[in-house]
Amino acid sequence: GNKTETLVESETNSKCCLCRQKWTTYRGKFKCSRGLCGVPVIVCDSCRPATLGNSNTLTCELCKVGYKAPKLMPDLVSMKRKAESQHTRSEKGKYAKEAKLSDQKSIADKNLCIDRLFISRLPLTITKSHLAEVLGGDIKIVHWLRDKKSCAFYGSCFVQMGSAYIARQAVERSIKVNKKKLKVAFAIEKGDAWPPEDYQEREFPPIGH
Repeated sequence: GNKTETLVESETNSKCCLCRQKWTTYRGKFKCSRGLCGVPVIVCDSCRPATLGNSNTLTCELCKVGYKAPKLMPDLVSMKRKAESQHTRSEKGKYAKEAKLSDQKSIADKNLCIDRLFISRLPLTITKSHLAEVLGGDIKIVHWLRDKKSCAFYGSCFVQMGSAYIARQAVERSIKVNKKKLKVAFAIEKGDAWPPEDYQEREFPPIGH
């Protein structure tokens, strides 16, 4: 059955964060004032009047025993760049040859696909239509590359252009999306099936699971 309020209080070890007397009721939306901690804290009826308008003395149980809350918000941009850098290194072995060819102009004697490109450093919000626009021509096939674990797009793809001429123009130009320069190279002909067996026609890259 439902427990009485008295029984709940007897089984709870909560205390007022100021005077330390046993207190089980959380009112006033008080929070820890240490750094960016913000953990809800309990203030009893006796201490509440003095706390209103002056919550700088409130400290949660974690901070009392030495937990150090961050003083600044995390730099999400730097964290994203670091994650992208780590992912690029992990994929380097598989696509190193395509990336290495991104700045080369000639395709002679390199066993390259004359109308197929390998593109990296794409924003995660790119679309097939936008990609065709920045590449300057019709796209026949775009195969978004996905992370093995999450199955999410990570910024690289293979693209088959409408003609070899348009593909060469894309390799020789400096192409930017959102002020970020793309890496564009001719794809290497490895004799694999094209498009790949897992290819699906998509306007948008996969978001994973």
